[in-house]
Amino acid sequence: MVCRSQLVELAEKHDEFRKLDATLVAVSSDAAADLAEWAADEGIPFALASDTDLRAIEAWGVREEDEGRSVPAVFVVDRNGTIRFAQVGESVTDRAEVDDLLTALTAR
Repeated sequence: MVCRSQLVELAEKHDEFRKLDATLVAVSSDAAADLAEWAADEGIPFALASDTDLRAIEAWGVREEDEGRSVPAVFVVDRNGTIRFAQVGESVTDRAEVDDLLTALTAR
C-alpha cells in the first residue's frame, strides 16, 4: 500500500488532529486482516477501514480507472456532512500534505 507513509505521518500528528476534535478514518482496498496487522505493527491510532468490494471508494468517486483500488484522496468532512477540504490525486504519488489537512480544520 503506497499510502502507508502518509498514514504514518497522520499517526505522528494524531494528537494535533484530536486537539481540533477531528476523527481520522482511512479507507483502503486492502483486506481487513492485512490492515489490522500493519496498523498494530506501526502503532496507527485511528481506524483503518477495509473496502475490498470498492463500494465506498466508488461512492466517493475515487476509484482508479482499470484498477482495484482508489487514487489517493483525502476529504475533511464536518459534523454536518459538509466537505471542508478535498483533494483527489492524479497519481499514486499525488497526495495532500498533512499540514494542509490541519489548516483546513482550523479554518472551520
